[in-house]
Amino acid sequence: MTTNPEPAKRPRTLRHLLALGLSGLAAWYFIDFVEFWQTLRQVEGGWLLLMFLLATLDRFLMAGKWFQLLRHQGHPAGFPAVLSAYYQAAIVQRFLPSSLGGDALRALVISRRFGGTTGVLGTMVVEKLVAIIAAVFLAALGLVLALSQSRERAFIELLIVAPVLLALVLAGFRLSLHEPLARWLVKHVPGEKVRGKLLEVYLAYAAFRSAPMVLLRNFFYSFFEQSVQVLLYLASAIALQVDASPVTIIAAVAIAQCLRKFAILLEGWVFGEFTMVAVCGLLGIAASQALAFSLLVHAVAMAAALPGLWLFARSATTLGDLRVQQPERKRQGT
Repeated sequence: MTTNPEPAKRPRTLRHLLALGLSGLAAWYFIDFVEFWQTLRQVEGGWLLLMFLLATLDRFLMAGKWFQLLRHQGHPAGFPAVLSAYYQAAIVQRFLPSSLGGDALRALVISRRFGGTTGVLGTMVVEKLVAIIAAVFLAALGLVLALSQSRERAFIELLIVAPVLLALVLAGFRLSLHEPLARWLVKHVPGEKVRGKLLEVYLAYAAFRSAPMVLLRNFFYSFFEQSVQVLLYLASAIALQVDASPVTIIAAVAIAQCLRKFAILLEGWVFGEFTMVAVCGLLGIAASQALAFSLLVHAVAMAAALPGLWLFARSATTLGDLRVQQPERKRQGT
């Protein structure tokens, strides 16, 4: 007997529609769209080319930091395959409400071709957590840079919060590697099969406990990759002649990127843009200009990710596979 998936899907659809509706109302109320379009029309071709190159470099760096973790595990996937998976994820997640959809796709692409699903998922957990640490560190540096130029109260307040947040993240990361605690938590998860799979993924993740240099190299990889993203936004802001100093823009982008790392489930669609608008507004950048340079970055990033559309079509993978793959893995025990 089959069950109808529609009741389960309906609440999610309603939540997405409600979020889009509220975001639209907020945009209409707070943003001057006349100024927004005037700002967008100022961009020149040379800046677009620079942004395209930065977005492409960012994609290679993303693949490189994940490949480093897979290679440490002895996974057979080569760099071209990992880069292909990242390109596919980059284009697909543009049409999904959360970046987790893209993460699920690249895990599916690599594990289908090379196997080792548990190890792949373990490296992705490491990748996400290290990226959060790098984002907090980058946001703190951005604030220090901003304070060197201005003593505004907003900068000082955020700089006080940043070290506390970094300490909490590092403590949480260290605690997550404490195996007895993890086993105790997993033991309370309902479903024997689910507990078994969670424990396998956790053990693959916790194996990096004995490889501190690998984690350190991955941190620097992630920090450099996120710095390239900040430069991408800075290039967009300069191209659109945003009325703010480069230092303020760097600080705003670094903080917004950090906040998005903590909102994995919400990241995507309009959440990233409104995070950027909110942080920029806090630091004195006009909302219409913040929205303009944020959307321009997304447009260029989508153009740079277009090879992923061809790769996705060649892979014979469908979005439906993201829903059915998990039950199949449970039955196969992979």
